[in-house]
Amino acid sequence: MQHNRALSKYPPGLRNMQRIVFVLFLLLFSAGVAAQGHGKGHHGKGQHDGSQGHGMMMRHASPMPNLMKVVKKHADRLNLSEEQDKALADWRARHHEPMHARAAQVAEMEKALNEAAMAGRPKAELMVMNARILNVRDQIVSTKTDCRDNLRRVLTPEQYHRVLSIYADMHKGS
Repeated sequence: MQHNRALSKYPPGLRNMQRIVFVLFLLLFSAGVAAQGHGKGHHGKGQHDGSQGHGMMMRHASPMPNLMKVVKKHADRLNLSEEQDKALADWRARHHEPMHARAAQVAEMEKALNEAAMAGRPKAELMVMNARILNVRDQIVSTKTDCRDNLRRVLTPEQYHRVLSIYADMHKGS
């Protein structure tokens, strides 16, 4: 009974208000990221091959580290064996495009959510749209975690720690 008394201290509808504020925050955050990334790659450099735009989209879709990017860019510093190189290339071939497709899907779904909110669609509809976005984000986080675990299996402990160190250096001040 004490639990119910504790909840009664809050005004009715507070939980709904929190959800509305959360959805609005997501919408504003999405718009801010889109505006920041319009025509620019990471660190304000213009896009040359489109890959920097994919990177921004992926960072927006998931805060998980992109360790495969480190491995690909700094393979020479990792002294990979042929077997390791092949195993990582196989992983990348199977997962790279689906991951970027999911990141693009998040961006498209967020745009649709924004448009639906601006059009005055019912809250229940907006919440369903938001749940679908969160489901795709969960898939991204799950695959990125699988990727991290795969790197731990394929690389030696020293190589894996070097990847983490390079990643940390690349993201100082971010």
